[in-house]
Amino acid sequence: MTGLYREQVYAPLWARGTLLTAFTMTTGLYIAQTLTGTMIGENPAPNTVLLTLSALFGGIYLIFHRLRIELDYRGVRLSYGLMTRTIPYLDIERVELSNIGVMEYGGLGYKQNHRGDVAYSVRRGEAVKLVTRSKGPVLFTPQEPRRGVSLINEMGSFSTSI
Repeated sequence: MTGLYREQVYAPLWARGTLLTAFTMTTGLYIAQTLTGTMIGENPAPNTVLLTLSALFGGIYLIFHRLRIELDYRGVRLSYGLMTRTIPYLDIERVELSNIGVMEYGGLGYKQNHRGDVAYSVRRGEAVKLVTRSKGPVLFTPQEPRRGVSLINEMGSFSTSI
């Protein structure tokens, strides 16, 4: 997919920092215990547990630390971790500004609220809302939501005129 517009929005520093701190601590303990040949602490974790936790924290960070948004001639593509969704312009009924809040969507990530709205968010606040004909509203959080709305409206009108 050749994008006319691409943006990557990263999770807030506190979320990335927490995962990176957990990864660094478990990896550091694993390396220290392996190099010294002794277990560290009163109730030390076995090296296999530390290695497993390091891989888990590192994997979660690599997969879920950013939201990718791409616009091309066919539609809007949203990628969050392993979840990718392409929404054709012909399926978009309207584009509007909205808000993503912690209370309504329950935090960061790929979430669905009680009304069936799907949100791809790495932050809370102002968002772009695509009301689709087939699967309901989709919200996402670009850096500049107002610019996102205008770009999608421009691309949508261009694709329907072809």
